[in-house]
Amino acid sequence: MKVHPKRISWIVQRLSKGLGVLILLFVIIAAIRHKQTSKVKNIVIEIEKNEAKSKFVTQEDVLEAITAENGGTIEGKAIGEIQVNKLEEVLEKKNIYIKQAQVYIDALNTVNIHVKQRVPIMRVCDMNDETSGYYLDSDGVRVMASDKTSRQYPARVVVVTGAIGHYTENYLEAKDNKLKKLFNLVKFIQKDPFLDAQIEQIHMVYSGDVILTPKLGDHSIHFGMPDEHIEDKFDRLKVFYKEGLSRMGWNEYKSISLAYKGQVVGKKHKKK
Repeated sequence: MKVHPKRISWIVQRLSKGLGVLILLFVIIAAIRHKQTSKVKNIVIEIEKNEAKSKFVTQEDVLEAITAENGGTIEGKAIGEIQVNKLEEVLEKKNIYIKQAQVYIDALNTVNIHVKQRVPIMRVCDMNDETSGYYLDSDGVRVMASDKTSRQYPARVVVVTGAIGHYTENYLEAKDNKLKKLFNLVKFIQKDPFLDAQIEQIHMVYSGDVILTPKLGDHSIHFGMPDEHIEDKFDRLKVFYKEGLSRMGWNEYKSISLAYKGQVVGKKHKKK
């Protein structure tokens, strides 16, 4: 039985392609095995900058965490021994200041670590809790105050004081929670460049009303309930600043009240 030359050519081509695939697979498997046994040559740590210029996390902190987890430096270790997902988990869980960590190994056997820090937006000091003194970040997560935070993150955020109550992990889910109301108020302030620059302290009294302390001007601002008519109150404050204090002077008033709907009630300093 004779086989047509075209048939033979087709068979040869198929066998060649099959052999080529096998060779390619062999090369890939060999390359993977070589990669897995090759050593880590370098570690590069990048800490993402943010608008608040937080410096809670240093390269030394990151190295210390991964060194402790691996029982020594990962530099010089086989690539196959490096668990990227485990390193990310360790960094995010063991360092409260780290919001997100991404780890990958590039073609040059360099372990790249990218860290995103938490950004505190307020410091909380409850007058009835001597152990209080913590930050809340932009997600509402508590970051405990320490010598490090006090040193590296001085008073650049709103300070919240008064009768706030104890912190609970599910406070943002509660229907009526003082800390939740204050957090949302600070978030509103932070979104407005003028208010963010002007308001430096919020004090909550036992009734739940709040008093704001501005950076500019010798007056206090009686805001009333922190979760009622927020935008309207601040709009009235801005108008009063623009049409009143800008002409009479920033130190003319002792207090400004926004608690009454549609009104701004000012009380002047007594003239000496």
